[in-house]
Amino acid sequence: MTEKPPMLLLVDGHGLAYRAFYALPPLETSKREKVNALYGFATMLLKVLDEVKPDFVAASFDKAPPSERLREYCDYKAHRQKMPEDLAGQLDAIEKLVDLFGIPIVFEHGHEADDCIGTLAVKAEKEGLEVMIVSADRDFLQLVSPAVKVLSPHRGISEFVVFDEEKVKAKYGLTPSQIVDLKAIAGDSSDNLPGVAGIGDVTARKLLAEFGSLEGILSSLERVPPRFRGLLEKDRDLARRDRKLAVIRTDLDITFDRELFRFGPPAGESLKAFLEHFEFKSLLKKLFPAEILPQADGAASLECCVLDGEERLEKLLEDLKESGCPVLFGAGPGSALSGLAIAPSRDVLYYLPLSGAEEELLAAVMGALASCREIGGFAMKGILRLLLTKGLPLPRNIYDAAMASFLLEPGEGAQKLPSVYRRFAGKVLEAPFEALGGKGEVPAAAVKSCALAGASAIAELVPILKERIAEESLEKVLYEVELPLIAVLAALEHRGIYCDAALLREASGVLGRRAEALEEEIHVMAGEKFNISSPKKLGEILFGKLSIPGKTRTTQGYSTAQDVLSELAPLYPIVDKILEFREVKKLQNTYADALPAMVSPLTGRIHTTFNARGTATGRLSSSEPNLQNIPVRTALGHLIRKAFRPELEGHLLVSVDYSQIELRVMAHLSGDERMIKVFREGGDIHAMTASELFGAAAGDVDPSLRRKAKEINFGILYGMSGHGLAQRIAVSRKEAGDYISRYMERFPAVRLFIERTIREAEERGYVATLFGRKRWIPDIRSRNMHVKKAAERIAINTPVQGSAADIIKRAMIAVDDALQDLPGAMVLQIHDELLFEVEEIRHIELASAVKALMEGIVALSVPMEVHVKRGKNWSELEPFEAHASPAKKEVESTP
Repeated sequence: MTEKPPMLLLVDGHGLAYRAFYALPPLETSKREKVNALYGFATMLLKVLDEVKPDFVAASFDKAPPSERLREYCDYKAHRQKMPEDLAGQLDAIEKLVDLFGIPIVFEHGHEADDCIGTLAVKAEKEGLEVMIVSADRDFLQLVSPAVKVLSPHRGISEFVVFDEEKVKAKYGLTPSQIVDLKAIAGDSSDNLPGVAGIGDVTARKLLAEFGSLEGILSSLERVPPRFRGLLEKDRDLARRDRKLAVIRTDLDITFDRELFRFGPPAGESLKAFLEHFEFKSLLKKLFPAEILPQADGAASLECCVLDGEERLEKLLEDLKESGCPVLFGAGPGSALSGLAIAPSRDVLYYLPLSGAEEELLAAVMGALASCREIGGFAMKGILRLLLTKGLPLPRNIYDAAMASFLLEPGEGAQKLPSVYRRFAGKVLEAPFEALGGKGEVPAAAVKSCALAGASAIAELVPILKERIAEESLEKVLYEVELPLIAVLAALEHRGIYCDAALLREASGVLGRRAEALEEEIHVMAGEKFNISSPKKLGEILFGKLSIPGKTRTTQGYSTAQDVLSELAPLYPIVDKILEFREVKKLQNTYADALPAMVSPLTGRIHTTFNARGTATGRLSSSEPNLQNIPVRTALGHLIRKAFRPELEGHLLVSVDYSQIELRVMAHLSGDERMIKVFREGGDIHAMTASELFGAAAGDVDPSLRRKAKEINFGILYGMSGHGLAQRIAVSRKEAGDYISRYMERFPAVRLFIERTIREAEERGYVATLFGRKRWIPDIRSRNMHVKKAAERIAINTPVQGSAADIIKRAMIAVDDALQDLPGAMVLQIHDELLFEVEEIRHIELASAVKALMEGIVALSVPMEVHVKRGKNWSELEPFEAHASPAKKEVESTP
């Protein structure tokens, strides 16, 4: 049996770095260091080393301009964009990583990394080695031979394709040596090689297949089709020059040093420290499975006192008297809690199994905790809901580490405890938390282990987070908004909203019949039956058979996404019907068919979950099920809403809704006199905008103009581009751009606010709401214009939407407190709207009090205005008069 020759792996450093940078979204460490390119590079390098298992390895990076090629052609690579700043900032770390893996970096001044790699590949081949070049650059395919292959990233950073001679032939119809001829004829925009004008890739391949090479073509021009002959004659010198530039050098003065390039184990401790610094936990697990990060002290074998009698309870109560901030942490499968850990201090732990017969013990524990200055915890809403099911009062002196970490890192979303502990304490929490996420039974020992480890970790986290919160000046939004809101949301979820499942089943029938009718209409208009829900088949019908002009091309054909079809709907009736069909099916599947199964058999109510840590602006979201997105403007949407009604006869639903809160916040933040004036005088902001932009007298603004002005008003709030606005109001991009320019002229204070906000975000790296909530926007400094523009839109919108979110949260806290002395109960929050269930004879009393509280919760330079409605169900709400009494207002300044 022939022994396999040794393998040399050659890494194209810049090529893999670029691939990683563009394949992954922006990633940051807790210290705000950009790491997407570094993480992607490290992941690919590990995968390649594991799969190739090389005996020798080397890497090369471009270190200086390619002076030799520039002397030949001064515009070589002249059109190539400058490396993005966020990528350039990671290159030193990438080279450091390569070094820590024990991989030598080879370079030759005046020559590109391609030439270094090419030289080593040929020299190693001559010495009897196999060579694998890892790169996404097609240029390396010219080096492929029986001994040299190219490993090319295929999909993201996780899949690779090996190019040997057969694979090159199959993909390009060419031999490896013909790759440079293809580039010489068809050109290469990335290297700014023009090639032969008028001859593209397909024609170049056909010519090479027939004549073999560039020189073969040029020496046989009389046999070349006339329409290409003249082009080749005209640019023959350019083509020869481009071929010379495209050839990878293989004769540099670089020695293949077996000892230098021999691959050995990486620098263990230094590499470990490097990966820990950049918080690459998954890579640490792969490379150092036995020792990842420091573990929580004693996390694997925490000792505790199980609360199973009066004696141990007395000991806990004594310990709690000495505790500054005891910790509660519950664990169990999914969202259920089956064990509760209590930590008077980090190394003093108690455990209470929640078997269903521990009410007295739990009540005693909570009574003792209520007298403590503060109770620490993590995602404490679950514990508060448990207390509500037991009929126990809710503590109001909580410190939720999950909420504190979210305010510090809103872009990270609702992280779980092990992740937060790793990011802020720099340690790994060793406990079987993964088992808690499943739907099956979880062993009691696993629940206990997680509860105890979690409580100990939280006790360590709380002082760290408090210090960070103070450093970032986030105490106000934490203590005045987010922490008090947790109990409000727990009660809201526990109470739920009554839902008539029978009405939903009726609605499902109506929606099903409407979907069938629409399907028949669409099939008639298309001239054949087809699966409307198949994007591929739908695209074939619309953009193929019916010749409707497609907008965005995908690998499956033209896109049939919602935004694409919405733009086409006004022009093509079949597209309008398809959009209606989609809406009907969504209502049927998402709501009419799914919601009945979510009605609690015990209460007859739906108990949604409100997520306070789901959106970076601080806006509340709803899930399992999402009750905030049920359509309100369509008749079919009202079929669903009709099922939500009061549980008892003689009761009503009352809606109290902030009017145009985000525009009012914008008026306050910008100080625009026209906006402030119209709000103070109770005018119509959209009609005023229409009058200003379209030159119509105030009395001549029709509904169409007002609707267009409304889209522009909110488009400005969300930083919408001319292209985005054009789609929303069905005008040309130029016309939309003119509207935006005119808006900025008419409302100069808004323009200045936007400019100031972007400038401050660039300087500080974040934007803030009226109440001090921060959102870090590192991409605001990006050199990539697409990324930067998206970041600017976030910067414009966050102070407005975030301030509005803080206002409704503060209103919910005040209303919840007032409901102790008022009739009715809050049953739902829908962004700027609160929904109540109340006895009919007292609904005006409730509405008047809530209206006064909501309008007086904050004082801006414009009045807050609240609209009230009432009805027998959520679909049939009608406006009515409720007079608010004056309320104390707290004046807020701009952030």
